[in-house]
Amino acid sequence: MRDVRKDDVFQLTYQLVLDVYRVSAKFPKSETFGLTGQMRRAASPIPMNLAEGAARAGAKEFAQFVNVAIGSCEEVRYQLHLAEASDTCQRRSSKGRTTGTRV
Repeated sequence: MRDVRKDDVFQLTYQLVLDVYRVSAKFPKSETFGLTGQMRRAASPIPMNLAEGAARAGAKEFAQFVNVAIGSCEEVRYQLHLAEASDTCQRRSSKGRTTGTRV
């Protein structure tokens, strides 16, 4: 069993979960049981699946958990797109400036 917490991809997905919680905390209260909850439920299992897969015995099992994590990443990506398109959140440019209308 390897310690997946040291892997870059685990660190990135862990940071993604923290970012999703930070961003979704600013969503309107009307989204608490909608997009906020959906995004958090989709993001949280990403690093969890990587950790669980790394604890499995074989490469085939690990690959299965990685595929599940990839699917969850795509789900979060779509939800972020939806949040931006519906003006629920705004995108920040690489220079830290906002490019939307509200947070």
